[in-house]
Amino acid sequence: MANMNSATVLLGILPALLPLVGSDTAETSLLGVRRPLFAMLLAVSSPSVSPIRAFVYPNPREMLEKHELGLDVQSLRASTGTLVALIQYIVAIGAVANVVELGAELSYMTVSSWGPNETYLIYLWTFLALPVYACGLVCLRLRVHIVREHASPEQSGIRHRLAAWAWGEFTPCIFHGPIRLQLRRETYGYIFISWFTATGTVLHLVYGVLVFSSLLFISVQDAAAVVIRYLASAVLSRALVMYEISGMRQASRSSDATDGIGLDAGGRMDAFAIAKV
Repeated sequence: MANMNSATVLLGILPALLPLVGSDTAETSLLGVRRPLFAMLLAVSSPSVSPIRAFVYPNPREMLEKHELGLDVQSLRASTGTLVALIQYIVAIGAVANVVELGAELSYMTVSSWGPNETYLIYLWTFLALPVYACGLVCLRLRVHIVREHASPEQSGIRHRLAAWAWGEFTPCIFHGPIRLQLRRETYGYIFISWFTATGTVLHLVYGVLVFSSLLFISVQDAAAVVIRYLASAVLSRALVMYEISGMRQASRSSDATDGIGLDAGGRMDAFAIAKV
């Protein structure tokens, strides 16, 4: 009995540990602007989202500013882009498979004290992270306007758009052009969605603690293995997100943009425009 109680405590703190090593909603949402499918995989591989304060949403300009000791990925050759993207997807899919397998093992080899007949509780916690990340992406879209180059008539067809999407999705951000953003004025819609996102992160954490702390008939050794595997997926997800954010930062910093939108040579947002809404 003492062994199972210790395992319950260990599993109960797992949802609170994962946000410490995983990515937050703002970082994953920023990546979702360029590579939405890849960002979705990383969201599933690190299902416990970091709680954020209500009415306080991270500024994307700060995430794209230069870090003095930040990772420099600019030295990679463009010819290695496909190989890097392939490795990224293999790692991301492996992390997702690990999380899905853990969900199956916990669902069918343990019993929840308050839902003994339910086998979907772990999976519900895992995939409820996706709506939270989606709300984070909506927050980002409401806060900033992404400036895109006007496509020529021959580039506006469905085939060209699909090709452009596929290239962007399966190419690391360092090989993309600079991301150009315009800050929008805060609206009531943005304030509501940011509050809703913050509340969702807290509720997701609380639900995760309730689910994992209720699991019975599992030993400390097995619980420790579960924690390690979840943490491994979260760490890999975080590493991939930060690599891509660094690539976006490097691509913007190395650009020669002079229109006041983007990053200057020092890695700071230069004359960051605010759109009047």
